[in-house]
Amino acid sequence: MTGLTFSREIGGAVAGGLTPIIALALVEWTGGRSRAVALFALLVCLVIGVPAVLFGPETRGRSLLAPTRAELEASTGLFEEAPRSAERKPGGAAATAERAV
Repeated sequence: MTGLTFSREIGGAVAGGLTPIIALALVEWTGGRSRAVALFALLVCLVIGVPAVLFGPETRGRSLLAPTRAELEASTGLFEEAPRSAERKPGGAAATAERAV
């Protein structure tokens, strides 16, 4: 068993074991209402999701199947950024709008 596998399994056991206990405690604390459990689930999703979106790498235009960094760089043109506006891109939204007029 690798360290990554061990960490994942321990994390799953802790989260899977504590979640029902936390949910039960929240329901008892709120007098039988399940709204606190829903808010707890929402909070957990926000705590995990917001940093993942903010700090995760952009994968637009990259080959997600490239097994090595060299193949990834070859497929993306050395991680060049995409144009920021439609005017820089030939045939972009601005060019399409001009053709429609």
